[in-house]
Amino acid sequence: MNGAQQLSVNGAQNVSVNGSISVTATAQMSFVCGASSIVMDSGGTITISGVNVSIVGSATLVTEAPLTNIKC
Repeated sequence: MNGAQQLSVNGAQNVSVNGSISVTATAQMSFVCGASSIVMDSGGTITISGVNVSIVGSATLVTEAPLTNIKC
């Protein structure tokens, strides 16, 4: 498909896949719901924003980077 495509839904939209699903964007991908968002760009930056953000691991949570900053 060439050009842009837009889908607008008044109401709910549910997608069910019995298997795997893959979405690829060459520049940026955004998921927005009210005051919450996840933005991923092609440079490898992932930004998670929200009023309250929780990260939950039921068994293990691993954070790995040469530099980790925690701001309080």
